[in-house]
Amino acid sequence: MLVCGVFALLGLALTGWGGRELRAVVRDLRTFVPAVAEVVGVRQDGVGEDASYHPVVRFQDASGHRIEAAARYGDRAPSAREGTTVEVRYDPANPSDVIVAGWWRSGAGTWTLCVAAGLVFLVVGVLGLTYAL
Repeated sequence: MLVCGVFALLGLALTGWGGRELRAVVRDLRTFVPAVAEVVGVRQDGVGEDASYHPVVRFQDASGHRIEAAARYGDRAPSAREGTTVEVRYDPANPSDVIVAGWWRSGAGTWTLCVAAGLVFLVVGVLGLTYAL
């Protein structure tokens, strides 16, 4: 019964945390300004298996200023090659806050998986508690 309770609490925590982060990413994707950018490099954060790779992009904002910034979210392997063109969305109040457009590349896909895993844990925990009682 204790294990089921832990599963339910873990599921609740994962669902809440993932849901909050997913809402934030979706809000940013809706409110940030779209732009076409060129990948000019890749920034590596961390080393070994903990490394993540963030594309560094260059684009012009709505005011015509040239912006070069690393994307907010990275991948476990470099996904964008230097010289390629990608669609980005940027915060007009802080143009260096850049998200590469797309469900997976924007971070939304990761948070969707977190919510799904949380729901699975929650359901398993609640069913287990129900069965135990």
